[in-house]
Amino acid sequence: KWLEKNFEAKNDSYVIYTSQLINGLNYTNRYDEKDFKLIEMVLPALSKIEGRTEKNAEAFNTRVMFTEIDHNYVNKPSNKYEKQIDEALKNRDKWVNAKVYGTEYYPTGEHVFNEYMTYGVFILYALDNWKGDTKLLNEIEKEVNYTMVNRGFIKMNEFTNELKKLRAKNKNKKIDKLYPQLVKWCAKQ
Repeated sequence: KWLEKNFEAKNDSYVIYTSQLINGLNYTNRYDEKDFKLIEMVLPALSKIEGRTEKNAEAFNTRVMFTEIDHNYVNKPSNKYEKQIDEALKNRDKWVNAKVYGTEYYPTGEHVFNEYMTYGVFILYALDNWKGDTKLLNEIEKEVNYTMVNRGFIKMNEFTNELKKLRAKNKNKKIDKLYPQLVKWCAKQ
C-alpha cells in the first residue's frame, strides 16, 4: 500500500513463493495482460535471528521482502531517465567496488541506480512506518547502509542522505518526481 501511494506505478496482484530451501535466493517477474499487472516473486522465508529485538527482526524481514517488491516501482521511473542515469553514473568505480562479488550483475548505471534506490526507498518506508522509534530507525539505516557498502555499493550513506533530504523537501510529491533532482546529484559526484 505504501508503494502504491508513493509511486505512480500501480500493480494489481502479487504472487509470492517462499521456501527454506532457496537459501536467500530472491527475484521478481512481472506479467502484463491488457490492463492487469501481476508481480511474481521468489523470496527467502522469514528469519528468526538471535539477538534481535522483535521490532528489529520485523524490520529485517520486511526489508528482505520490500526491497524485492519495490523493484516493481523503483525501476519504472528509472526507465524514463535511463540515458541521464547512465550518464550520471558512467564512472562506475565511484559507485561500485567491482572487486565485490555480485556487483557484476549491475553492469549499467541504471542497474546500479536501481539497487541504490531500492534500498534507499526502504529507508523512506521505514521513516514513515516506524516514525517516533528513533532507536529502531537508526538501527535500520545503519544496517542497510552497512549491508549495501559491503555488497560493493560504496556511496550508499551519501545516497541515502541525499534521498532523505529530497523527500523531506518534497513530502507531498510521488517519489518518481524526485528522480531528476537525485540524478543531477549523482552526476555531481
